[in-house]
Amino acid sequence: MRAFNFRDLVRHGLIYGVGGIAQSALGFILLPILTARMSESEFGVYSLVLMAATIAGAIFYLGMTSAMPRSYFDSNEEIKRKSIFTTAFLILLMGAIGQILIGCHFGPFIAKLILKSSGDKYVLAIEWAFFGSALTFVNQYFFSYLRLKRYSIASVFLSIGGLVSGVLLTIYFLNVDSEILVSPFKAIAYSQILIASIILLLYGREMFIWRIAFEECKPLIHFGLPTVLTSFGVMALDWADRIIIERYMSFADVGLYSAAIRVSGLMGVLLITPFTQIWSPMMFEYQKNRNIKEITSKVLSYFLILGGILLAFISPFSVEILHFLIKYEITQTLIFTFLTLALASLINGTANIVVAGIFYERKVYFMPLIYSSIAAIKIALNIFLIPIFGIGAAAFSALIASILIPCTIYYFAKRFFSFKIEWNKLLRLLFIILIIILSILYQPQDRSVNNYLTQIFSSLAIFLAIYIFCLSATEKKYLENIFIRLKYAVKKGIK
Repeated sequence: MRAFNFRDLVRHGLIYGVGGIAQSALGFILLPILTARMSESEFGVYSLVLMAATIAGAIFYLGMTSAMPRSYFDSNEEIKRKSIFTTAFLILLMGAIGQILIGCHFGPFIAKLILKSSGDKYVLAIEWAFFGSALTFVNQYFFSYLRLKRYSIASVFLSIGGLVSGVLLTIYFLNVDSEILVSPFKAIAYSQILIASIILLLYGREMFIWRIAFEECKPLIHFGLPTVLTSFGVMALDWADRIIIERYMSFADVGLYSAAIRVSGLMGVLLITPFTQIWSPMMFEYQKNRNIKEITSKVLSYFLILGGILLAFISPFSVEILHFLIKYEITQTLIFTFLTLALASLINGTANIVVAGIFYERKVYFMPLIYSSIAAIKIALNIFLIPIFGIGAAAFSALIASILIPCTIYYFAKRFFSFKIEWNKLLRLLFIILIIILSILYQPQDRSVNNYLTQIFSSLAIFLAIYIFCLSATEKKYLENIFIRLKYAVKKGIK
């Protein structure tokens, strides 16, 4: 077994960070394009169709992208590992075909259910959305192989290829298609076909073997199906608020809230996605490492500290970020929604770390119970609060749910695998983050040169506060040594 090295985690994390940004940046790049071409109501309809396809993908991938790595590292034989990968893919492929058929045959029913209309343009958008979603989770499975094999450079280039093709195809279809709601979904489908073709051409023979591991079908399905139920709970947490907003408010409000969620995804793009992509396989690979508890403790702390630093640089420029990405009016409510959802996303990301004990012991049946229970709490809060306080209430309930999720997961997971949580350090970090958000909400929206200087100073001051209050003396010394080595390398390079 390969010895754990934090440098390995950081190095691959940085590389996957580029790939994760490329995979997730499509939504950000398309956001100003779509909001410039769609009204707030049209963007609300687009978001609800996307919601339906995302929920379908969370069900029909059958949990194989999560189940496969858990079984993959149970064997040290390459042939056995390939047969596990092939077996899980065949199960996943059946789910993808099922989703595509559902989209084709039940499009009018789905349109009637979520949009209260079965118009042709909505049905066609749903068909393309379901098709593109199925291809997306197939490609996510292929990318999981690249991560397992640590083909990080290939993963990055393919992710960038998907980003570029997705943007160009979206712009093309927006200009040639008469149905504006169909264009982005059609573009994603064609882009995913292109990426899948390249991956199969380059790695198809390496990934698959003409051998099905029948003995692994049961463990894969037993791990995968609770994961599906968990994904459904996650979708309920993420998307039910938009349905409630539409019922109590309007499609335009759905569009604004969906846009704020898309922008708050910066936290996922820059930190959570690349971190999860490298940590998830490493968590299983180093399960039997004698220092795994200490490793997990440090990973949790460093993840949240990096998230705090990211918030320190994002938050002071929240108005500029929203103006750049959303072509609608920017209000204080929208700013509050964006910042609250960004914090919620960061806290929720810790679930990928504290879940270790449940995954190690295959006790995944806890997960759907946790997520469905918290989803019910969040839905109840939204039904009560949204009619009174609007979309800001949806963001607040998302924050509450994001705190409950990792806390509840760790309550059950620590029975099987517990590790020290550095509460003093993390509570100081949380206090600093809350100061950031509250101070931003009282800043003027009209910017001047002095305001920009204040924003820059605020980011640097927050960074310094995190460095002083959230790092130990040993960690500070380690960072100082890195800085000295970098400084020496730069001077040597100049000479």
